[in-house]
Amino acid sequence: MLVSEARTRVSSLLDDEDQVRWTSGTGSDTLLAAEKDVDVAIIVATEECVAEYVASGGERLDTIFEVTTDSDGLISLSASSKTPLVIKTVSVKSGSRSYPIRSTRRNDVQNSGGAETLKVCAVLKPALSGTAAASVLNYAPDSLLVWDTMDAWICATAAKHLLPKDAEANAQLDARIGMLRSAAIREVESPAVILFPSKQNTFDNFYQHQYRWSYISHDDSVSLADKKNIIRLHRVWLG
Repeated sequence: MLVSEARTRVSSLLDDEDQVRWTSGTGSDTLLAAEKDVDVAIIVATEECVAEYVASGGERLDTIFEVTTDSDGLISLSASSKTPLVIKTVSVKSGSRSYPIRSTRRNDVQNSGGAETLKVCAVLKPALSGTAAASVLNYAPDSLLVWDTMDAWICATAAKHLLPKDAEANAQLDARIGMLRSAAIREVESPAVILFPSKQNTFDNFYQHQYRWSYISHDDSVSLADKKNIIRLHRVWLG
């Protein structure tokens, strides 16, 4: 769904196609270029729907990427233009293999980890401000995901954000949001079934015992140039 299409859908749901009551970007205006009512609602609704979908256990917005820590075991994801909404898993790469490691709190560091290549599975936060009108409303950064149900859910939620302007009630819109939310959250993931973890099919690895990882959105104490969205690799003291 293009930004221009999202604007049209929201205005239509509000019965305000001429943007008389709620202002909207027009023509080639970038999203939020002039802080228009509809544009702001689209951005807020996108973040709301993505967060709710992820909190409900959805995996369709997951993205996997690799980063390399410095000698202190630190890496700023902002340096590669990535802002995570949530980091799900981190693995240490050795050759062509990846070994999952456990997470810990950043204050539980025992020793700084060294330089390692990490494979990260995360959901990235949508960054929509400034998106061109002819560009896709990309709520899954790093991948141009086509998902009609999520598109419709976002537009309906955006319209809902604008209705309180005149304290209006719209039961039909409320029902639509509920149905679309349910459809998105209940969408079957692939694979639909996996083997339940047990001692027979779960294997320990050296890295799992050697390392932990933590995340913090901002840390002024680190030596990195970019001090935002930092993954820290912790080396576990084994004695």
